[in-house]
Amino acid sequence: MVRKNILLAFAFLCSLSMAAQEDNQGNLLQRADSLLNARYHRIKYDTNFISRPDRKWTLKLRPKLSYFDIRTETFESDGSMVLNLHSDPKVKLSLSAGYSGVTLSFSLKPEKLRGAKELDYELRFDVYTRKFGFETELSQLKSLDGTFHMESPLLVPELGDSVLHVDLPEGYVTQTNLFLSGYYVFNHRRFSYPAAFTQSYIQKRSAGSLIAGTYMGISILDAGDTTNYSAQLFSVKNGFISLGLGYGYNFVLPHNWLLHCSAIPYFVVFSHAKCKFVGKEEKWEAKFPQCLIVARVAAIRSWERWFAGLTAHYMYTHLGSTDLIAINNNRWHIMAIAGFRL
Repeated sequence: MVRKNILLAFAFLCSLSMAAQEDNQGNLLQRADSLLNARYHRIKYDTNFISRPDRKWTLKLRPKLSYFDIRTETFESDGSMVLNLHSDPKVKLSLSAGYSGVTLSFSLKPEKLRGAKELDYELRFDVYTRKFGFETELSQLKSLDGTFHMESPLLVPELGDSVLHVDLPEGYVTQTNLFLSGYYVFNHRRFSYPAAFTQSYIQKRSAGSLIAGTYMGISILDAGDTTNYSAQLFSVKNGFISLGLGYGYNFVLPHNWLLHCSAIPYFVVFSHAKCKFVGKEEKWEAKFPQCLIVARVAAIRSWERWFAGLTAHYMYTHLGSTDLIAINNNRWHIMAIAGFRL
């Protein structure tokens, strides 16, 4: 009888513990939900120009098309080199779900469904608010192909100047990138950057703003077999910090159309780089101007709970020194958007 009572008491205590845990979990979820709702409905903007969507949930389907090209020119006493690289247009399908302004996304490349080998990797973490935001990207590209052209007496010394022209297949060139960028919107009470790109706000009337930005990057570009010293064509390691000031404008048009245009030019204020060319490694000093340009456009149409549109992101970089190396990059991202609020 005593053992039975002990077992009953133990079972009762376990049930109380489980109920307490469930209550604690429920309280935590309720607290998190209330904090998100308080943040979501906090009004620190001009409601004549900006508002929040009536619905908390936002579901989106976003096909994305990307393209890259790189041109590197190197000149020194031992010869010259020109490297032209480009990627095939890359398609990625993204699904995202947002609740009270917080969004999680999942991306998939269609070729993965066909069992194609993955050559490129990308990891992103982005935050967009009315006042400020930042983007981070860690990527490795191996799908680049192109040409390598070099003129150097070191190729065949006994013959004097010599020329080498090589077609570079996919997998022979690797570019590893770490990019961090941030922005600050001066007129954040009337101009909403997220209205065009995350749809977490609604721009009700046309407005624009000056936008300050910073862009930092570390990039490593290797051409050739990095495990075999004699087969490595060249390697460039580059890091930089840049500051910029630009302008953005949201046009609110009839029939619930939103058009966005913005551009921020950046100038490099610090850079450090090494270039390994024809077996020699050199540090090169930056020469003004080293610059970046980031431009964005968007066209979004809304009706009832639905919205759809296109966004485009273009980035151009010019880095290097006038007497040793020049690196020019072009990057395009074009995205279609179809979404539903509930």
